[in-house]
Amino acid sequence: MPIDLKNYFKFSPYYANNENLSDKELEELDTKADKVPMEVKNHLVDPDISDVIRNLIKIHGLTEKQAVIVAVLVRRIFLKDSSRNTLSADLIKYANMDTTKAQQVTKYLEEKIFMTVPAPIQPAPTQTIPEQREDNVINLKQK
Repeated sequence: MPIDLKNYFKFSPYYANNENLSDKELEELDTKADKVPMEVKNHLVDPDISDVIRNLIKIHGLTEKQAVIVAVLVRRIFLKDSSRNTLSADLIKYANMDTTKAQQVTKYLEEKIFMTVPAPIQPAPTQTIPEQREDNVINLKQK
């Protein structure tokens, strides 16, 4: 099936909203993209991921503008400028979604996109390692 290029560029994590970026911001985007593994780069431009994001309009009733914001947030996660752990909050803040819709969209993206990406994109563990003193005793007190 041929790719719908207009929608591909609109909802692709790599290309979404690029027409509104300055030359400097585009350069920064390219520099960051150059630093991630090839498998992550492939996800940034994968037409299937663009389709997943576009389908949010039908499945969850997002506007096109909200879907573009989702694509940008997905890009930020792929490039490690943001975290999967804050995706729901980012959707509420930037895409003006209510909590329920943001959670539904986050769950959908987890299932359709993030479960298929390589390990570097997986959320970092939130557990911290206890501090170890010079006398080899571990400090278990929270700071």
